[in-house]
Amino acid sequence: MKLNQRRTLARLSGALPDLILSDRTLACKKLFLLLVLSGLLSCGLGLVWVHPLVAATTKLESDQLAQASGGSNPRADRLSAEIRDAVLKDAAQRSGVSLPSLIVTQSTAKTFSNPCEFNFGEVCTREYTPIPGWEVLVRVKSQIWKYHVNQSGSQRVLDPHTTSANPGQLPASVRQALLEDAAEWASLPESAIKILEAQQKIWDNRCAFSFGVICPANYAPISGWQVTVQARQLRWVYRVSQDAKQVVMDRRVAMPTPVADAIVRDLVKRSPRVATPDTLRFLEAKEKSQNVCSASGECQTLSYWLAIVSNGRQQWGYRADDQGKRLLQIPIAQVVSADR
Repeated sequence: MKLNQRRTLARLSGALPDLILSDRTLACKKLFLLLVLSGLLSCGLGLVWVHPLVAATTKLESDQLAQASGGSNPRADRLSAEIRDAVLKDAAQRSGVSLPSLIVTQSTAKTFSNPCEFNFGEVCTREYTPIPGWEVLVRVKSQIWKYHVNQSGSQRVLDPHTTSANPGQLPASVRQALLEDAAEWASLPESAIKILEAQQKIWDNRCAFSFGVICPANYAPISGWQVTVQARQLRWVYRVSQDAKQVVMDRRVAMPTPVADAIVRDLVKRSPRVATPDTLRFLEAKEKSQNVCSASGECQTLSYWLAIVSNGRQQWGYRADDQGKRLLQIPIAQVVSADR
């Protein structure tokens, strides 16, 4: 009996160091875990609870800051039904496409820096007179039209680079103004003038509206229409203001400036009583080429221009080399009948 007691006591004595070591290990693990958690909290790794009211206030301030900086706020990109319908109606009138076939594909809340930017101005100042509103994209058949709309929806501007192939939507006053002008310069009845294409645009200023090549950067916008018309074999590009009080035809068409200037100088010199630089228009211009061979058999291709110039009452035909150094007056019929 005493032998068994001694054996049991020996086993317990041998296990005592292991029990003490196990308790120490567990205590160390708890201490290590406590230190890790304390470190995470002190480093601010997101283990701090935030009251819902504080979170909502922070989100609101963030949204307001994004809107003030010209960015978009996803929650504000909810176009009202009234503004959406007004934009779609405008697109339907311009394109001739039925209203149910048009779709607003995207609307983005945006703050435009100034009226120039709102009206798609290409050269704008840094003036800050903000206009809150939307940028709206509308699918019109295979095209995407971009609109700028103010917050109330009272102002809607279509990107002037958008092409509208529906001449029938021209305002009656604009149509009548350009038909009268084209008929006068072509010496044809208005019924002989055909409108091929019409595009609504906004020009930065009077210079840009009048086909100016080098224009100042001032912003005095002119809204209106750019229209291509045909008078028999002739095609002209017009710009007409929205109120139809300003009608301008591209005087130089597709002709190099040195050639056009040389023709104008020659015509003014020949007929000073009826021709002045301000009253002359180029009704037609065609670039041609021909092969010229010398006596030695060497041949080269030379380019030249055919043009019709008018003062509104009389017309003249011209042939000029590609530099405007050699000029010759020719019958108008020769210009008209020449192949393009």
